[in-house]
Amino acid sequence: MKKVAVYTGSRNLYPHMVTAAKSLVANSTADEVWFLIEDDEFPMRLPKIVKTMNVSPMLSRFREDGPNWKTQFTPVVLMRACYCSLFPDEDVVLQLDVDTVCVDNIDGIWDTDLTGKWAAMVQIS
Repeated sequence: MKKVAVYTGSRNLYPHMVTAAKSLVANSTADEVWFLIEDDEFPMRLPKIVKTMNVSPMLSRFREDGPNWKTQFTPVVLMRACYCSLFPDEDVVLQLDVDTVCVDNIDGIWDTDLTGKWAAMVQIS
């Protein structure tokens, strides 16, 4: 199983994405880490494992006068609903928020049985 982790974020969150991804890389055996971003180039240095995808063209699916444009459910966050299209060959895609810092090994998450499930969440205490 290929282990793919994804972060989504608008430009103001880019620095937080880097911090979060570095903690993930240090505390997991992820095969790929993706940043879904609003630019062709990421403006900061990234670990080699991190790949970027400009999702700006897909954001046109969300109307600027729509109900979620200025809430926490921004179009970049709503891109999570498109993961099946963006990562069609992956069995499991781990979505991490940009404010999630991994302080210990999280590899056990990859082994969670999701048979018959569309999504799963982890409560952090």
